[in-house]
Amino acid sequence: MKKFTILLILIKGCRPCSKTFSGLDFAKKNYKHIVYLNFYENDETPVPEALHNRMRQLLLQYVVVGGMPDAVQTFVDTKQMDAVLQIQRDIVRSYEDDMVKYAERKDKSRIKECFQSIPKQLSKEKLEDGTQFDILRGNLYGYKEAIFENLIADIFGKMGRKLYYFHKDSGLEVDFVIRYKGQCTLVEVKSSSGNTKSTKTILRHPEKYHVSHAIKQGDYNVGRTEQLLTLPLYMAFLLNEL
Repeated sequence: MKKFTILLILIKGCRPCSKTFSGLDFAKKNYKHIVYLNFYENDETPVPEALHNRMRQLLLQYVVVGGMPDAVQTFVDTKQMDAVLQIQRDIVRSYEDDMVKYAERKDKSRIKECFQSIPKQLSKEKLEDGTQFDILRGNLYGYKEAIFENLIADIFGKMGRKLYYFHKDSGLEVDFVIRYKGQCTLVEVKSSSGNTKSTKTILRHPEKYHVSHAIKQGDYNVGRTEQLLTLPLYMAFLLNEL
């Protein structure tokens, strides 16, 4: 008989508080729905489809709503995404107003320009207004990968993991490099589909890179193809074994 561990995941019905809710909080705070995921030792079993779809839906809602208390409470109270987006825009405007309030006149435009450049620095692709609704509908096109890369970075950071990536001038690039179960492990993040060319290249040359394990996280269920383990985005917080 296979041994198994039941991991409790609490799906959030958030309360307003003095701090924001992080990606790791998605899986740990006081949620109103309780579900269980069974992880069998030595058996990478896909999550039942109905449960997988529900977890996926909840994560996408979290990605769009974010963790600001006013936005979270508005979503909990109204379930109206237009109202949530208005709260988010108001928060951004208040940031812009506050940061230039006491600045010297010559610095105000530069400060605002610097703040408004943050999305471009987080993503090479343009994230247009309306991206939020695309995400909620499950239209996870490639240009939204930056959103999910930052989500996974947030989760890893809250877990206490230091963030490392791999890049070579030849074009090889991997989103994250972590220590997992005692092994150097590559982690690629994909919003929906997408190849992992750099990861596959590295795995084909263990004598050069000394890496033999990789994880692809994205809009998938649990699965494996040779050395590449596939996990849904909502399982990122489970990669906690060093």
